[in-house]
Amino acid sequence: MDLRSNLFEGPLPLWGSNITMLYLRDNHFFGPIPLDIGEVKPKLSNLDISSYSLSGTIPLSIGNLVDLTTLVISNNHLSGEIPHFWDKLPFLYIVDMSNNSLSDTIPRSISSLSYLRFLILSNNKLSGEISSFLKNCSHMLSLDLGNNKLSGNLPTWIGKTMPSLLILSLWVNLSIGKIPSQLYNLSNLHILDISSSRMNGHIPHCLGNLSGLKFKLTEGETTRYQGQLQIVAKGKE
Repeated sequence: MDLRSNLFEGPLPLWGSNITMLYLRDNHFFGPIPLDIGEVKPKLSNLDISSYSLSGTIPLSIGNLVDLTTLVISNNHLSGEIPHFWDKLPFLYIVDMSNNSLSDTIPRSISSLSYLRFLILSNNKLSGEISSFLKNCSHMLSLDLGNNKLSGNLPTWIGKTMPSLLILSLWVNLSIGKIPSQLYNLSNLHILDISSSRMNGHIPHCLGNLSGLKFKLTEGETTRYQGQLQIVAKGKE
């Protein structure tokens, strides 16, 4: 069901238990995500309820959507911690929870998502370090943790365990230390944004050898990297 970009309003509706795809972004729905969404729509594989005025927390029942491949709940007013249900969602390919007010740390159970390609958590209030468990997501194409409250060092393992990475965005965090020379291994990297993150030390010469870096993405490349998610490369338009 695709009802994107209309003027529908009111609480988020839930129709029919047999719906597998639900695209409701860019409307005027408000209020919380129904707590029983995982029971009412158990067959959902694609869920996009972004760009609303949805509030409250992320329902635990989303963990019952075992066929889910796409979860986009960005650009809302969601708060609280990110739930620990990710090990129940083995087929997730895209997770976009950006532009909310989510807090606490990135849950360890995200490391169980072996199919994950796009993890977009920017513009929240997440804290803690960029934990090593994320290195289990070895097929990642886009990792965007920008504008949070993350600290610690930029992990060296990113350059070793995410060889297909196209987008790495860590802009505006509390402190992520030095730029590790291991980033040289990211030969496919097209966007690297670590601005305003209190980086220190020397800039490794090897960054100039990243053959994939470009100043501007074509429309076709943007579609390739993010599926139906639009990437805005800050400072590159």
